[in-house]
Amino acid sequence: MLTEDGQVFVAGDNKNGELGLGKEVNYSKMFVKVEAIKEKVIQVACGLWSSFAVLESGKVLFWGRFRALKLEKIIYVPKILEVRYGVVKISVLHNHILTLSSDGRVSGFGCNKYGQLSLEKYHHVRDIFAGWNHTILWLKSDELVLLGKNDHNQLAHTDKTCHKNVLKFENENIIDISVGSDH
Repeated sequence: MLTEDGQVFVAGDNKNGELGLGKEVNYSKMFVKVEAIKEKVIQVACGLWSSFAVLESGKVLFWGRFRALKLEKIIYVPKILEVRYGVVKISVLHNHILTLSSDGRVSGFGCNKYGQLSLEKYHHVRDIFAGWNHTILWLKSDELVLLGKNDHNQLAHTDKTCHKNVLKFENENIIDISVGSDH
């Protein structure tokens, strides 16, 4: 939970360090402030066993267990994630992380087995969405770029071997997008 003044509160299981409260805490029945975060937070995101916080300075903190970062150990207290650009938004699910800068640049971390992190040529991005093994980029031109695994038609393409699709909706005004694991 993120408060209006930029503080982060957590509750639940801490088996994989996802609460950021240290190794000694197994779980929390009620919301507890993450005291290790000393700067104002502007966004939070949770993966399967991990948590992320975007700081007002554009830095990103992470904690927990995130296999896609190829970490050997669990991170029990927030740690800086090295990113190329100042971040204003993060999107994460299980296998990869996306970050978006204020000028529309995207970076990705984690698994790229299906090309879900093939982001190099996209520089005018409005918003980012990470699925289980796919990515959706909402460009400022209102095009949607869908990248990654397509075994459940999550790229809106009937060819299951397709790993990229670009969609433009004529005469439609997109106002919101949401992405699930395989949809």
